[in-house]
Amino acid sequence: MILLNVVGCVGPTTPFGAVSLFKRGPASLEDGNSSVLRPTARVRFTPERQVLHGPTTFSVIIEDPDGVPDDFHLKVTYNDQDVTQQFLSQAEVTSADPLRHELRLSAHFLRLLPMRSHKVKVAYKHDADAKAVTAEYLPPTCSALANNQMVFTVPEFEAPLTILQLINRHAVQKKLNPYFVAALVAQESGFDSRALSSNHAMGLTQVTALGEAEIIRKFADWPRYPGVSEIPYPLLKLQIAGGRIHSGNEWRLDPALSIQGGVEYLSYLSEYWSRPEKRAQIEKNLGPSETALSEVVLASYNSGATRVSNALESDGKKWLENEELGEAQKYVRRVVSYCDYFEHRRD
Repeated sequence: MILLNVVGCVGPTTPFGAVSLFKRGPASLEDGNSSVLRPTARVRFTPERQVLHGPTTFSVIIEDPDGVPDDFHLKVTYNDQDVTQQFLSQAEVTSADPLRHELRLSAHFLRLLPMRSHKVKVAYKHDADAKAVTAEYLPPTCSALANNQMVFTVPEFEAPLTILQLINRHAVQKKLNPYFVAALVAQESGFDSRALSSNHAMGLTQVTALGEAEIIRKFADWPRYPGVSEIPYPLLKLQIAGGRIHSGNEWRLDPALSIQGGVEYLSYLSEYWSRPEKRAQIEKNLGPSETALSEVVLASYNSGATRVSNALESDGKKWLENEELGEAQKYVRRVVSYCDYFEHRRD
C-alpha cells in the first residue's frame, strides 16, 4: 500500500483527524499510461451513504478482479483536503478472500456532524500504470412519500414491534414512507413513549402545541390534561414520572394516539407544501426534487411552516441556516440520516 508522506504543522481538524498544512508527495492519482486492459475495479462503501446521526464504522470496499496488491495506490479526500494518511493510519484492513479480490478498509467510530457538509472522495489504482477508479461517499437521502415497504426493525433501537406496526398502519393510510416516520420517532424520542422536552413536547412523536392545534381540530375528543402547557418543566416531568399525567388523560403519552397524531401532522404538512403556490416556492428556491419537499416538511414539523416559508424567501438555498429555524438543520439531516440508514443499512 502506498501512503502519501506528510510533514509539517497540524492544520484543520476533519472527521478523519487533523490535516497537516504542508505536504510533500503525490498530490493526486493520475491515470496511468499502460496499454494493458484490466478488468474493471470498483470502490463502494458501507454504510452505503453518510451517517449523520451518530458515530459509525465507515468502510471503503475495493473490488478488484485482479486482486488488490500489497502496494496498491489509494487517495482519500475530505472537502478537497487530502486525508489519506489519516484514514489509513486508523483503518482496519480485512479480506475474506485469500486472493484479495475484495479488500475492506474500516475506520471505526467515524462521526460526520449534521451541521456541516461532507464531501468524501476515494480513488484507487491497482498499480502506478492503472486507470484510477473513483467513488464519492454521498449524503443520506430519504423521501417522506410512500415507498410500499414496511418497517419491522430499526437498528440501534429497542423499538417494540407494536410501535412499528402502528407506524406502518398509519403511514400507509396517509401515503407516507414508514421509514420516514420511524426516523422521526427515533430523533424525537428514541422510541420512549414518555419522553418530555423542555418546551413541553411529549411522547413518541413529540408533538408541540403548534402541531397539536392542527391535530385537535380533527380529533377533538382525544384526552388533554388541563393546563399542561403552563406547568413548569421540572414539575411536569415529576407528574409524568409519578403517573399523575398519563396516557389516559393526555393523548400524547398514549403510544397509539401519539403515532396517529404525529403522522396526521406530517400528512397535514405534506399537503400544505404540496399546494401549487407552496410547491412553486420550493421549486423556485430548491428545485423540483422530492428530497427538497421532504426536508421542508421535516423543518416545518420542527420549527413551523411559517418560519420555513420565510426562510425560503429570505435565504434561498441556504434556508436551513436561517437563525429563526434554530436547530432545524441538525434536526432535518439527522432524521434523513436515520431514515436512509433504517431503509438501506448493509452490514
